[in-house]
Amino acid sequence: LYELLENKFGPLELCEAIREPFEKVRADAANQKYVASLERLVAAKLLKQLESVYDNMRLQDLKELTSFIPNASPEKLIVQAVRNQYIS
Repeated sequence: LYELLENKFGPLELCEAIREPFEKVRADAANQKYVASLERLVAAKLLKQLESVYDNMRLQDLKELTSFIPNASPEKLIVQAVRNQYIS
């Protein structure tokens, strides 16, 4: 996960590449306390990468990209990222 999040750039590929490692983390009961934070981190990294590539994007497209995060609301992800000054 670290390699994908920190050293790779490609927001569209990131979503597909991260699914399998993310599922492995979710499957381990010892990691459950980290899953919510990891989901927020992945969403923030994805939004940051998307911001540098796209001027605009449909919410439906963002929802599809973040489908690996259960109960992810694109609007909520964007608001949280802007509020925390991670994206502009």
